[in-house]
Parts: sequence; C-alpha cells; structure tokens
Amino acid sequence: MIPATGQIPLEEEESRAREERLHTLFETSPDPIYLKDGEGRWLEANEAGLQVFRLSKADYRGRTDLELSEFDDFFREAFIACFESDQRAWAAGRASQQVEVVPQPDGGSRIFDVIKVPLFYPDGRRKSLIILGREVTLRYKAEQERDRLLLQEQEARAVAEEARRRSEFLATASRRLAGSLDYEATLSTVAWLAVPFLGEWCAVDLVGEEGRIHRAAVAAAPSWTEHARQLEDCTPDSQAARGIAEVIRTGNPVVFAPLPGEEALPSLCDHGGAHLPAVQAMGLRSALSVPLLARGRTMGALTLASARRDRYRDEDVALAMDLAWRAALAMDNARLYSESQEAIRARDEFLSVASHELRTPLTALMLSVQRLLRRASVGSELPRTTLVSMLEGTQRQGRRLSQLLDRLLDVSRLQARRVQLELEEMDLAEMARDVASLFEEELRRTDTPLTLRAEAPVLGRWDRSRLEQVVTNLLNNAIKYGAEAPIEVEIGAEGEMAVLSVKDRGIGIAPERLPFIFGRFERAVSTRHYGGLGLGLYIVRQLVELHGGTVHVESTPGQGTTFTVRLPRSGPLRGSVSSRSALSS
Repeated sequence: MIPATGQIPLEEEESRAREERLHTLFETSPDPIYLKDGEGRWLEANEAGLQVFRLSKADYRGRTDLELSEFDDFFREAFIACFESDQRAWAAGRASQQVEVVPQPDGGSRIFDVIKVPLFYPDGRRKSLIILGREVTLRYKAEQERDRLLLQEQEARAVAEEARRRSEFLATASRRLAGSLDYEATLSTVAWLAVPFLGEWCAVDLVGEEGRIHRAAVAAAPSWTEHARQLEDCTPDSQAARGIAEVIRTGNPVVFAPLPGEEALPSLCDHGGAHLPAVQAMGLRSALSVPLLARGRTMGALTLASARRDRYRDEDVALAMDLAWRAALAMDNARLYSESQEAIRARDEFLSVASHELRTPLTALMLSVQRLLRRASVGSELPRTTLVSMLEGTQRQGRRLSQLLDRLLDVSRLQARRVQLELEEMDLAEMARDVASLFEEELRRTDTPLTLRAEAPVLGRWDRSRLEQVVTNLLNNAIKYGAEAPIEVEIGAEGEMAVLSVKDRGIGIAPERLPFIFGRFERAVSTRHYGGLGLGLYIVRQLVELHGGTVHVESTPGQGTTFTVRLPRSGPLRGSVSSRSALSS
C-alpha cells in the first residue's frame, strides 16, 4: 500500500525513534564515548568524552589524536598516549580493555577503565573504532589507599615481629649470661650468642695489662670454622687509627665496610696482612664493632661480621650495644666473683697463717709464765741466770706479738690512706746502723753474717720511724730467706736520690712470683716451710712510695735476692703527705 501524501512510513518513523533514543543515550551518558573511523579520525564524541580533554567548544570532527594534540599543550602527551593505545587495539583485532590515566590541570588525574572495540570491513580493512570509558578514579584511589594501608599493616607487623625476635634474643642472652659465673665460660657464651643472629662471625677482644689487646673468644658459622680458627690468634693493633682499637679507644660503635679496591675487611685482621686470606676466604663484607662497657670502664670490644654488604643498620647497632652491655656486665660480675672467691681464699689462708704466727710466740710466752707460776706457787726460787733467760724470752715473744699486731694495723691504715709522715732531717746511714744493731741477737742465733757499708752520711728529709719499718722488714726478709748466708746492706747517694740496698745469698725468688711479692698477703714461697703474714714487703712498698721513692727487686733462684730502695733526698711531694691523717692515732 502506498501511504497518503504527507505521511511518514511506519518503518522510517521507528528508525528515527531508535536513532533519537540512541542519540539521547549517547549524549546523556555520564561515561565518555568516542567513535573514530578506520584512519583514527574522530567522528563523534559525547559531552562527557569531550570534557575529559576540554574539547567541548573545539572543532574536533575529522581530526586525529595527533592533530588534536595541538589544541591544548597540557593534553598533548595524553592525546599521543591515546593514539598509541588505539594502535594496540587495532593490532589486537578484538575488543580489549585497559586502564588509562589522563592528567588534569588542577594537578590531579582522572583514571578510566576503557574498552576499545575495532570494527572491520569484510575484506579486512579498518572500518571504525568504538571507545567506551568509565571513570574509576575514586575506586582506583580507594584501592590504592587500601593497598597502602595493607602495606602499612604488613610493615608494622614486620617491625613488631622483628622487635619480638630481638626482645626474645636479648631475653635469651640475659638468661644464658646469668647462668654462669665462670669468666672463661662467659667469654665463650658471649661470642656464640651473636652467631648467627647478628652475623656469621663474632670475636671478643679484651684490654689487658699495659693497654694491650688480646683476642679472648671467637665464634663462627659451621661452614667457616676452619677459617675462623685462623683468626683466633689474630691480635688487633692497639695503636691502629681504625678498626677494633678505635672502638676500644673511643668507646663508640663503628660499622666497617671494605674501602674502594679492598676485597675484604683489614680491620678484622692483625693489620699486618697475615690473617687477611682467612677474612677473604670467608667473604666478610661488613662488620660492626661495639665497646664492652661496665661501670664506666671499657673492657674491650664485641665485633660482628657478615658476608652481606650493608648488613648493619642503626637498629642492629642498638641491639649489638644492648647485647654488649649485658655481656660486659656478666663478664664483670664473673670477674668480681672470681676475685671475691680468690679474696676469700686469701683471707682464709691469711687467717690460718696469722693464727699460726700469733700462736707460736703466745704459746712460748704462756709456757714461760706457767713455769714461773708453778715455781712461785711452791715457793721455789729460780737461779738468777735462769730467771733472766726466761724473762728475756718472754720479752722477745711479747715484742714479736707486738710487731705482728703493728703490721696488721699498718696494713689497714695504709689501705685506708690514713698515714701521715712526720718528716725530719736525718741520716739514712745512721738510721740503718741503729736498726741493724737491734738484730745482733737474731743474727748471732741464726749464725748469719751482716755487713753494712756507708762511706758517708746520706742526709734527707724523711719520716724516721717509717724508714725504720722499711729497713726492719727488709732485714727480717733477708734473714728468713737468706739460708744463713752473708747479708750485705749498702747505703749511698746518687745525685738527689738516696739509695739503700739489702742483698742476701739465700733461696731467691722464682721469676713468675716476682710481680706479686709486693702484694698483700703474698709470699714467694710456701707457708708450710716459711712463716710470716705476707705483709712485710707490701708495707715496704707502700711506705717507700709515700716518700716519693721506688723499690726494686732482682733475684735468681738459689743465688739470692737484692732489694733496692731509692728515695728523693728532698722528701715526698707536699700533697702526698698532707692528705693523710696520722697513722699513730
């Protein structure tokens, strides 16, 4: 049927209605929509799509992305990126999905989830490209925030876990260090505690006498045991500017790394290179050395090493310092315990010796008194010579008791620094002769010759009674250990110094005992064969040093001993005298 004039066919009307609906949907869609031809020229874009690139008022139809990039400098890079993305979509030959980020002038960016659908003619030529976008900026940022919070949580958990591990490590270290008061065992424990938690190698270096450093303990991972054994004898150079000596000298931790061109850490070896191959074989690439501090004193250093470069961070330094503090405290406690045990042993031995030394003259004195009482109780008179002999013996034993007690008192006063010298001008030679005369009876009884040589008076400003103690103790020592051989006393002057020497030809002193004979309660020989409290030489040294002098000993076992005292003739320094209260109080 042919429609009446002026009427629109039904099919055409429905087609127009569909087009209007599609156009309305196209224009009112909040999501950007683009239509491009096979050459990439823009055919159509809705308002949402135009706003993305600020093209609402631009003549965009028939232009490619590269041509549109000239419209706005700000979006140039974005148009170029769209062009490259389109090429990937054509190459895919099917619908593809991707995320595109478009920077905005306000400094932010808009993120779109984009679907690109390429259409082709039957012969394979490009027909058109439909681009559908959906803005996901808020969702993307929410996901980013979620990921950030998740990462933050994971990092916090990792930090908490690391803190827990470190706390457990220190707790375990404290328990193990507190489990023993054996000094050597504590040193070994300290070294093995750090392996492998803080490194694959650890060494404990201690400061000994005269500032020398010695390696006390070494620990290493099992695979490095052989090489680590070579480093046990490696002694750090105490004079080195860098290395372990620097840590001990400054009391500050130091992290070591190989210098440019170095293959290993020379700071861990003897600085002479002898042990460097062992360090190289272990592949040590970083190290940390921290001081062992206890009661304000640097005992040594705890050194850790690892094959990892940059192994030691600030938190590792803090942990190592904490471990070193606990280790130093445990070592100091072990040392103090050992010293206290030794002091107790010395005290017990001293009390035993002192009891014996006091009992001997006291027993002799009591026997003499009892004998006199028995004779007196029966009215029997003793011959005068017998009575004088008994009284002289009583006096001798009483004097011996008095001397023993005086020595004990002198030691306590010297230890408390309560000695004050009463200085006067005197002749050392004359004083020595007076003291020697008091030993005439004992020298005669022991059949010991004594020679005293002093070519001229030796004048000086000293405390006479204290120097009498010095000479008395040296003569007592010479008689006791002189094996009845001749004793020589010589007094002279060397410039501003007075020199007194006492030489015997007795049993002598073993070389290993020489450094200790001036200590309290120290003896060069067994108390089983030779009595004495072990205080005489200690008092000699203390009194000589109070006068500003020195005492030196030379001895050869089996040939005798010579003690040499040197005293400044001008007397001690003023401060060394006035700072002490009277000994006689």
